[in-house]
Amino acid sequence: MVIFIFSIILKVFDERFFNGIPKEVIVSKDGVYSGYKIKKLKEFEGKKCYGVSGDWFVVDGTLYYKDKEVFKKDEMLSIEKYKEFILCLSIPSNIIYLFSKGFLKDSIDTGIENISGMQVLDDIIYLFKGGDGRVLKMDLKGKITEFLRLPVSNVLGITKDKNKLYLYTYNPGRVYEYENGKLRLFYDPNITEINGVFFLKDTVYITGNNELGTNIEGNVILLYNGIEKVVYRGTPIISSYLTDIGFLCGENEDGQIGLFTRDGFKIIADLDDKEIIGIKKDGDKILVLTGENAGIYEIKKEFSKEGEYETEVIDGGYGVIWGKINYEGKGDFKIFYRTGKTNKVDSTWKDWEEYNGRISSEDRYLKLKFRLMSGRDTINEIMINFNEKNRAPEITKFMIFPPGIGYGSSQNVYPGPSLQPQDINNLRDRGFDILEGSYFLDKNKRCIYWELKDEDNDNLFVKLFIFDGSRWRLLQDNIQGNSFVMDGLELVEGYQKIKIVVYDAEDSVYKILDFLNDFSPPEIISYRIDDKFHGVSKDKFSEIWSITYKFDGDDFYRKARPEDGVFDDTLENFYFPIDKTKDNVTIRIEDRLGNIKVETIKIR
Repeated sequence: MVIFIFSIILKVFDERFFNGIPKEVIVSKDGVYSGYKIKKLKEFEGKKCYGVSGDWFVVDGTLYYKDKEVFKKDEMLSIEKYKEFILCLSIPSNIIYLFSKGFLKDSIDTGIENISGMQVLDDIIYLFKGGDGRVLKMDLKGKITEFLRLPVSNVLGITKDKNKLYLYTYNPGRVYEYENGKLRLFYDPNITEINGVFFLKDTVYITGNNELGTNIEGNVILLYNGIEKVVYRGTPIISSYLTDIGFLCGENEDGQIGLFTRDGFKIIADLDDKEIIGIKKDGDKILVLTGENAGIYEIKKEFSKEGEYETEVIDGGYGVIWGKINYEGKGDFKIFYRTGKTNKVDSTWKDWEEYNGRISSEDRYLKLKFRLMSGRDTINEIMINFNEKNRAPEITKFMIFPPGIGYGSSQNVYPGPSLQPQDINNLRDRGFDILEGSYFLDKNKRCIYWELKDEDNDNLFVKLFIFDGSRWRLLQDNIQGNSFVMDGLELVEGYQKIKIVVYDAEDSVYKILDFLNDFSPPEIISYRIDDKFHGVSKDKFSEIWSITYKFDGDDFYRKARPEDGVFDDTLENFYFPIDKTKDNVTIRIEDRLGNIKVETIKIR
């Protein structure tokens, strides 16, 4: 392993770990300090808040302006800002009311049944018609035209990125892209509903839910650099929004709000109101709308606090050597640390120690704690340097195939036809470990194959040696691939030793393999004939595998019988009945490695 100095950078006020990779997370109510303050602006007991825009907000079927009730209807209301107007959609009557400066100015009866939603984007009013996947456009004169029809039940929303429109849907949950009059499927995660799609540079944030029988599972998915990453599965998510502090999601069972970045996830709010209905940016404010009880909250980022705040558990890796903590900040503060051998804090962890220039521990896991003393203190950045002990590579498989059989790839491997199932079964019956995907080589070639593992993902180098009876001789250096082919005829016959050496920049490992190199066929060393043929066959190294025979004029070989009941030794006595009407018998003897001797013997 090449040793690098790793740095974990912690922003104290949002505690983000900058490693560029989204992490799998478990949602928990054990939230840690995040640097965000949640302030309740309004509360309405026993109702739901469905929308807010400036001084306007909707609670159930009532529209408020500057906390005064200005419109009420026994239907579901939703609002959108359009130029100087507030548009209020009433469902199921499907009437849109126009308000300005606290007063009702006009109304538009759409005359369309089953409108499921309304959205304003780039000064265009879009209406979504439930049941048939239609998207309509409307102007303030009440003119409505069909814009698109999607092959889904409902369109839930529309967004824009780089002059392209993206529509997200329900039943099924998909994302469609629309550009220059052409509609195409952009992404299908195979879930029931997608209720949020947001673009930030090269990352797409997607939220939705999947109906699994009677349960509903929330999903948060990131798409970036050709990667699809599910970073959350848990309780249902019905609201999400991309803000300047990150991608926020709210779920509708526990009142929790999560902050997602490429670097991970954390809970930044755990509200008493259990249903997060909406998250949106309204001017400079980030607002959260809730139900049961209806409420409006504001999320603010804090830059100075008094108290103690802890980081998440930091994984230093195998055999970590912790370095110094460097920080930028001002004011009166102290830093503490504690370490442990488990990835979650438990009773085995060491107690907190004040940091005095070094971390006196070799434990793998670390937590930091910042104590801000005056209420005017700030820590802008913390950097922890550490390096990780090298983990030696592993040789998880090392084998040699029988003559003429190969597997894997390397610079001197030239695969022939693939083995068929009957070929594989035949070789396995002989006791060879034959892998699916093996292929034929020239009959004298011997293929060496290996599999390696390195926990550090280091670059690995491979050498092969063969023992010549007195010393190890280099067979091949710096092998690329996972196999190597040698010519068995160039080796001495008999039992051989071959060694593989695998190394990274610091450590090396090796394995030695004994194998039989045998290209000599078995022979018949003696025989006698009465009413049967009695023979003795011998092979220099390999076990006799089969003996067959046929008489003059026969089309097929028949099996001879071993005297001891099984062919499994280098010396075998065998017999078969004689056909006294024939002059000659042809005997075919094969050893375990496939060497064959065919001999014709006169019997009368």
